[in-house]
Amino acid sequence: MIEKKERVQLSCFVIFFAVMLAFCVLLFTPFVTKATSYVPGESLYPNCNPPNLNCGFSIEPGDVIAYIGDSWTAGNHILHPFFYYINANFPYAGAGYVPVDSYPYNLPLKYYAGNIPPFDNFPDPIPPVYEVTKTTIGTWSDSAVKLGVGPNLMHTISSDTTTPAMKGVTCTGTDFTIFYLKKSGGGSFDYSVDSAGATTVSTANASNVLGVINITGQTLAEHTIAMTVSVAGATGVTLFGVDCKIANSGGIRIEKLGMSGSRGPNWSAVNASLWQSEIAELNPSLVIITLGTNDIGTESVDTYMSSIQTIITNIRTASPTTDILLAPPTIYSTVGPAGDVSAYFPSLQDLARQDGHGYVEVSEFAGSYAEASANGLWSDSSPGHMSSVGDQLFADVLIDYLSLTEAPTIISVTGQEMQDIAGGQSITINGTNFIDASTVTVGGTAATNVTFISSTELTATAPANVVGTHDVVVTNYTQTATCSDCITYVDDSIGPLISNISSNPNSTGVTITWVTDENSSSRVDYGLTDSYGTSTTETDTGAGVTNHSASFSDLLKCTTYHYRVYSKDILLNETTGADDSFTTTGCFSGSSGSMSTKTKTLKNTILLPTIPKTTPPVVIYNFGTTTLRNGSRGESVRELQRFLNAKLNLSLIIDGILGPKTVAVIKQWQKDNGLVVDGLVGPKTKGKMNLVN
Repeated sequence: MIEKKERVQLSCFVIFFAVMLAFCVLLFTPFVTKATSYVPGESLYPNCNPPNLNCGFSIEPGDVIAYIGDSWTAGNHILHPFFYYINANFPYAGAGYVPVDSYPYNLPLKYYAGNIPPFDNFPDPIPPVYEVTKTTIGTWSDSAVKLGVGPNLMHTISSDTTTPAMKGVTCTGTDFTIFYLKKSGGGSFDYSVDSAGATTVSTANASNVLGVINITGQTLAEHTIAMTVSVAGATGVTLFGVDCKIANSGGIRIEKLGMSGSRGPNWSAVNASLWQSEIAELNPSLVIITLGTNDIGTESVDTYMSSIQTIITNIRTASPTTDILLAPPTIYSTVGPAGDVSAYFPSLQDLARQDGHGYVEVSEFAGSYAEASANGLWSDSSPGHMSSVGDQLFADVLIDYLSLTEAPTIISVTGQEMQDIAGGQSITINGTNFIDASTVTVGGTAATNVTFISSTELTATAPANVVGTHDVVVTNYTQTATCSDCITYVDDSIGPLISNISSNPNSTGVTITWVTDENSSSRVDYGLTDSYGTSTTETDTGAGVTNHSASFSDLLKCTTYHYRVYSKDILLNETTGADDSFTTTGCFSGSSGSMSTKTKTLKNTILLPTIPKTTPPVVIYNFGTTTLRNGSRGESVRELQRFLNAKLNLSLIIDGILGPKTVAVIKQWQKDNGLVVDGLVGPKTKGKMNLVN
């Protein structure tokens, strides 16, 4: 009989269990919902669970990922959406390992673009961009399923020299590696690329070892690698497959090593030295292992884990730096001595924690078999396999866990926001997820000297472009970021127009001010003669200003100094003003008491010569007899420039060239003096100018 206290405790436990169950259902639901829509980059595995595992690997362009498993990886199941995502976000790196046996479920990986293909084993409704086809001629004998000695536990043998027997692989690439078996009594075969110049290779050897033929430097295109039996030998010719690669693509190559129906013991029972040689030749950066669906019906936890440990030992012997990711299958209805496949999970977690491997558990998001089935994650047409939605979920978890490079973003573009159409100015781009291989375009034209400073900063030299605003685009292989209308190009080869120059001296210093018609820098050259000799530090060199001021000191009292102002716009166009002068204060003053004693004996009176007042002469400017307009040149234009400098206090360069900025000044002068505002210096404008003078 249960005591009252025990009944209360039991009731509390039931309530607590019900609440936790409801919470778990709520927690699970969003992940299943996310699995119904394949969105690359979704955060499905944000935290390590359980803790203290090697959480996430950084996969970089140029890496190779080998995937070991059963039909989940051999057929068009979880590897299909995984492969699709890789090649949708990185350049195509090739189809990887293509076994040449005729086993129908060893399907080569195909690259699709622009749409997500179906992931079940049915005819493709859309053609792949990069197709892979296999050709068989003559008589070949495949190894027993799961008992072969190739990288994916399969091989094929032929002694047919009559037909003769041929195996062919057609795929896109630049480099190709033929895998075959060297063995006692082995025959010979001829290999060729696109039917050109066959080369004969003998497979005879004292013992079983891996034979490798590397074909490199082909034009990036679709090529056919043909292998034809030429000498039968005592034991025939044994072929494994062809690794299709694109050199320096910047992509990530997937080596598909799945074998339908395989279990852990099939992979651990291989010829260790031979299989290690095959893995070493593939040279993966990462190996993902998904085994257990076929094991759970017969294998105990200990037997299964022993097989997994042997597989990892062989991989690490072949390639000591290769990372390992344990990704067990989701919970299925099959049960065995250990229960369902989740019985393997704790031991896999312990192994990952102990040896620093990665571990992902997709069942964390798919739930139990009943829950996953209710959410459409299991296939009705292919028992024992997940549906296309379930395959997507599995791929999502792997992609998120592997920390694949994310798309770049642009936060700002700084430097020379106003560019000359000739280009050549430096720009700095700040953002996120930049890589050493990032490229930059401005208005669709490639920038030069792109330099990777960090993942958040790039520098580049802007290219030549047309007048107007332009987008800046950063590209990480196929991923892009755009900053719209970030740079403006102008056609400006004229320096700033300088006006309103003035000086305000004191006894030992002076402040010079002037105005320009565009943002520009500030500097003053000065000295006792018009050779100057001293300059102020050039300021306002960044964005520039239109109202300029420069001050300097340590000057002599009551002394005349020559000076000229200088400004440079952000496109490096310069203008230097005409020579001008100022006189510092501090000259004699009768009340200053600065006279000498000898002077004071003259009753403090100084007799100065009388300077007669004169009327300044009238200057008549000779503007010539032709009408001056934009583009006019010659002495008449020089005279016009002298007039404008004198009357408007400008600092035009007396170069005899009438440009658009001078025309703008003329129009303003015409407006101020009641003339027709047309920018033309004709008889009326010339007459008015001399009348005003």
